Amino acid sequence: MDGNLSGAFCQLENLSTKEVQNSTYVLVTENHVRCQVPEIWIDRINFYDQELKLRISIGYSEEKQMSEWANLIVYDSDCKVCEESRKVRKNIECRKKIGVCSVNGKCFKDGDKKPEDKCFVCKQGHWINEKRKFSALSLKLIYLAKKFITRRTIILSFLFHYQK
Repeated sequence: MDGNLSGAFCQLENLSTKEVQNSTYVLVTENHVRCQVPEIWIDRINFYDQELKLRISIGYSEEKQMSEWANLIVYDSDCKVCEESRKVRKNIECRKKIGVCSVNGKCFKDGDKKPEDKCFVCKQGHWINEKRKFSALSLKLIYLAKKFITRRTIILSFLFHYQK
């Protein structure tokens, strides 16, 4: 049952900017339609800090009839948890997830590597340089080894001179 109904459209309202845009929709089943959200609306959102809140209505141009408005929220589930408000019915509240890292508004979960620098890993909401941590440990071991070798060389050198 996949297809377009002639003259049918989605009317979308961006609740933040009050912009309204119509687009055609695809009928997936008799109870399911697919509306295209304008990409520019999605591109303008920093999903780490914001959500895209929309109202959607389905219309038929021939009869000029519109369905009731339905609210929709678009958010990044890696960044946030959105739930119906306990205080205000039919209101959705979103909050940032704990332990999430961000780069240019894109979210990363604990254990994810930073896209532009694979040395960094997201740990408890912070980017940690795993290579640097390893290097600091290596430097300390090298320092201790040199100190030990130097002392041992002096002792061996002393014994060598003493035996002559």
